[in-house]
Amino acid sequence: MPKVPTAAIQLRAQRINAKAKNANKPKPRPSEISLWVLGNGGPANPQSLYVSTDQGRYLFNCGEGTQRLATEHKMKLSKLEHLFFTHNKWKNIGGLPGLALTVQDIGVPEFFVHGPANMEQLFEMTKGFMMLQNITITKRNPSDKVFSDNCMEVVYVPLFLDEAVDSSQTDENGDCYGSRLLGTQLIAVVVGLTPGCTKRPRRCSQDDPDSAPVVAYICKPHSRPGQLNLEKCVSFGVPPGPLLGELKSGRDVTLPDGTVVKSRDVVSPEEAGPVFIVVEVPSEDYLQSLLEAEPFKSHQVTASREEHAAKVVVHFTPSSVMRHPLYMEWIKRFPASTTHLVLNECASSLSSIALHRAQHRLHLLSSSIFPLLHIEESSGLPKELAELNCIVGETLLRYKLRPLYGLQRDSVVCVDPEAYVEEAHCSCYGFTKKLEELKAAAASKKDEAAGKPSHPEILFLGTASAVPGKDRNVSAILINVSTVLVLHCKNAYGVTITAETGWKLTYSGDTMPCDALIEAGKGSDILIHEATMEDDLAEEAVIKTHSTTSQAIEVGERMGAKFTLLTHFSQRYAKLPLISDKFHSTVGCL
Repeated sequence: MPKVPTAAIQLRAQRINAKAKNANKPKPRPSEISLWVLGNGGPANPQSLYVSTDQGRYLFNCGEGTQRLATEHKMKLSKLEHLFFTHNKWKNIGGLPGLALTVQDIGVPEFFVHGPANMEQLFEMTKGFMMLQNITITKRNPSDKVFSDNCMEVVYVPLFLDEAVDSSQTDENGDCYGSRLLGTQLIAVVVGLTPGCTKRPRRCSQDDPDSAPVVAYICKPHSRPGQLNLEKCVSFGVPPGPLLGELKSGRDVTLPDGTVVKSRDVVSPEEAGPVFIVVEVPSEDYLQSLLEAEPFKSHQVTASREEHAAKVVVHFTPSSVMRHPLYMEWIKRFPASTTHLVLNECASSLSSIALHRAQHRLHLLSSSIFPLLHIEESSGLPKELAELNCIVGETLLRYKLRPLYGLQRDSVVCVDPEAYVEEAHCSCYGFTKKLEELKAAAASKKDEAAGKPSHPEILFLGTASAVPGKDRNVSAILINVSTVLVLHCKNAYGVTITAETGWKLTYSGDTMPCDALIEAGKGSDILIHEATMEDDLAEEAVIKTHSTTSQAIEVGERMGAKFTLLTHFSQRYAKLPLISDKFHSTVGCL
């Protein structure tokens, strides 16, 4: 298995030392707090909320694709140490393994996962191929009741299935797999199927908060100390110096002439922390638990003080449940001033500008191979929900909690096809002429291929190694076929596919040059082989058990492959990898 990079170990040590050095220093309260829609929950999009402050970062839910969106939209992960999950379905947790590897590589020493039952089992299942030796993953459970740091206090609110439903879906051993939604207790099911992972999921019981399959969060940013008004200090005759610090700290001071200046006269009142709530009710079976949850009442119309009422409620709840009369009744318990931000399937499919920019450019080369991506517009909310101040989330929609309240749409993702095409034509001298020549050559090839058997199409979902980037997603080719054990981590496989008509395809997966793969792929029409490193990094390729471009080309030659297609390039080559001198007409790269 590959070793942890030395740089990651050094970064971790630096962070630990810095934390120890500042351990006894008072940590400031955040002066800026914003809620960002990162994944809006629309078609093919994760649903995730990114909370940024000037002191730290927090993420609520992390489905597949979340990290790629964070990278593209410059949502920094370097200060991210806390990840909150509302429900352990795959749409919420699919991006967690990759994110854990990333925060490890940037030196985060400890990462906290907050959420429902059985979350920790995900790391048990990925031990065979995912190495987390340089980071401590700590699970915070609902029984802890409250999490608090220098930025905010978070109250855990566990939600349970209705008792009637719970008892009808409990197996003979008393283990709750329950939900009418396929895959709701995904981890619980997979644990029983994973060799070496014999721990059964804990029984769902309202007497045991840690067994709750769903957790909501009441987030209370700490109050911000009042600000010192220097103009008032001057008017009272307070000289520059330590007396200003005394006043700002809340202590009254006496001037040399005997005048007493009270802190409250020169310092603004403390600014209460604006409350926001994050909730997901995956099915109607949890509605009774939601309605009966006591912690919410302190932040609804029954709040003892106006500033305690929730400013924002973020809903990951499906539309079908939100339309339920009981859920709407719960929404109505909040003041009319509360903004309800909805992140679910009714949102638009648009989340990435980079995808559409790349597709419009590639569309210039071939409209058939690279058709334009369809944008599924938001289906909107039913009138009865819209009237309750509910708003559909859009990627990069921002709700600013401090210093000013309110929605900000200036960063919301939108596409500009004309600009992308113009960028392509201006990208290099003579582009238009070269494009015409390429299209003419492609048309000629198409005429030559007319009447010949049509080979299967190969769709590359990603061609990058390690981490997703805005221009390349991580390598992804999924097919259920016979496999070949290759030289990478434990249980790493390549595949060969031979069709009845005679053509043959070989895919390496992640591997060093492998004799077993060469033997299995003899005579392939096409070899798809990883080429993570450039030739100058051959030693690093051995350490990380990957291949260089020359090694991948040599594998194709030894295999007798008619064409070798290189993929899985390190993200250090974001646009185009460094090509080996051995590159020739029967070798291509993506």
